Amino acid sequence: MSDADRLFLADDDGAVVGLGGLHESLSLEYDQPAAKVSALVVDEEWRGRSVGKALVAALEQEARARGCDLLFLTTSERRAGAHAFYERVGFEHTGRRYAKPLS
Repeated sequence: MSDADRLFLADDDGAVVGLGGLHESLSLEYDQPAAKVSALVVDEEWRGRSVGKALVAALEQEARARGCDLLFLTTSERRAGAHAFYERVGFEHTGRRYAKPLS
């Protein structure tokens, strides 16, 4: 990890039950940097208990503290449950991502 990255852990008595990663980068579309949610994972047994919501709040707070204009993420088309969660915590569907493997 570099200074552009930050990792947040959610734990229960020392056992990790979720994590959220943030990556800050310069943006051509915005005057300030953008922050990407590089990871957001909550143990299945802990889903629905506000762990993900707390992690997103921590990621958003970190992005604001870094002066970022935008917090965004990418997700697979097949993850309907995750999409519903993202919308509940304030993200909006804004487009489509294309990828090309290089190896």
